[in-house]
Amino acid sequence: MSRHIENIFFQLLQCGVGKRAALDAPLTDELWERVFFLAKKHALVGVIFDVVENLPEEQSLPRNVLMKFAGNAWVIENWNLRSNAHMPELKSIFSDAGMAVSVLKGQGLSILYPNSCRRQCGDIDLWVDGKRDDILAFLKRGGWKLDRLYMHHIGADFFDDKIKVEVHFHPSWFNNPFTDRKLKKFFAEEAETQFRNENKELGIAVATSSFNCVYILLHIFRHLFDEGVGFRQLLDYYYVLIRSSEEDRKKAFETIKRFSLVKFSSALMWVMQNVFLLDDEYLICPPDEKRGRLMLEEILVSGNFGKYDKRNNDKGRSFFHHFVRRVKRLAKFVPLNASEVFWAPMFRVYQYFWRIAKGYRY
Repeated sequence: MSRHIENIFFQLLQCGVGKRAALDAPLTDELWERVFFLAKKHALVGVIFDVVENLPEEQSLPRNVLMKFAGNAWVIENWNLRSNAHMPELKSIFSDAGMAVSVLKGQGLSILYPNSCRRQCGDIDLWVDGKRDDILAFLKRGGWKLDRLYMHHIGADFFDDKIKVEVHFHPSWFNNPFTDRKLKKFFAEEAETQFRNENKELGIAVATSSFNCVYILLHIFRHLFDEGVGFRQLLDYYYVLIRSSEEDRKKAFETIKRFSLVKFSSALMWVMQNVFLLDDEYLICPPDEKRGRLMLEEILVSGNFGKYDKRNNDKGRSFFHHFVRRVKRLAKFVPLNASEVFWAPMFRVYQYFWRIAKGYRY
């Protein structure tokens, strides 16, 4: 039954991207309930609601499930409208301090969707131009409540409506210090272009298509390796790829080779083709079925950011248990990127002592 419902879910995603007009057959009430659960698991309720609204009448879903979809979709739309309204204000907060910003992921990707308000967004992710300590000093002077600090970002509460902002010093990282050095160089090369790519609709700069061909792939990589990833992030990448140029994709592949991400990318391309029916012309590299099946199984189990993966439940467990569990989880990803698996334990220990050495208490 699980394979059957997963296949139905894939059909709905394919309807959403215009690859099919309807499901193969009508669904029972029980199957529609399971579809709703999967849509929540992968943070795609709004997107799937767009699909079910346009299915043939004979494939319509029961009223009680329709109401669940509609209620959740309303919350998603409201959240997006409020987040979008904050964009000019966020730009002003940092530009008044002489710092350029660009939106990563979230609202910057939702504008690629056919219905931007139906993409489920979470925190607002900002890349801020400046040194970490200067940005932190500015945030503390402003009196905003700060979350736990990580090497590449910190959370901040700028608003009273529960919409959080992640302030990024660097858009991402690698556990492998040698690859991470290459990544920081890439970000430094790209920074000026990203901070100047103003989007008139949002009133703030957003990441370019060329940058996202690399960055969103890296975002999927990071979450898959760290806690889990769902189909929302893959759908993001689908829209990035189909709206990119051939030059963007060729450039992205050259960058991906520098980061030793070819095996991971080939697995991702197989998943993109089998779930979303991505056309060959948009692939950034040849697909790899064996590695792709490994990736797909993990995505199906973990869901959005691994929140539905029971293996991630460390409640009441010690830090040591948490550490060992994450290291064991990573071992299965050796076929996708062995060096990140190898360096992960050392990176976590390094980040722990880095915080102590810097005297960071938040």
